[in-house]
Amino acid sequence: MKKPKNRSERIEWITRKLGHRVLIGYAKYTDREVKQEFELMYKIYKDKPDYDVTTEPSPTCVVCESEVEVTYTCLCTAGCILDKDDPAYEEHKRLYENGN
Repeated sequence: MKKPKNRSERIEWITRKLGHRVLIGYAKYTDREVKQEFELMYKIYKDKPDYDVTTEPSPTCVVCESEVEVTYTCLCTAGCILDKDDPAYEEHKRLYENGN
């Protein structure tokens, strides 16, 4: 791949090398700051493999030392439905609307 030439390409390259968690930090950077940061990182990471989320360790609880499991909660007691295509959507919506 050829060296990125503009802000968008540079941020995309950095994200590909370091993962999406770094993306938000570049929102406040000027074009010049992005270019300076990219030039430093390019020298270090150009020959390294792209970031792979599957190799990132999961967070561990400091009390019980088990892997942390992320869960979502919402105001309806039926449980969170995050997609209207979820098979349980209609039933959960009906229960919520009926106050159950």
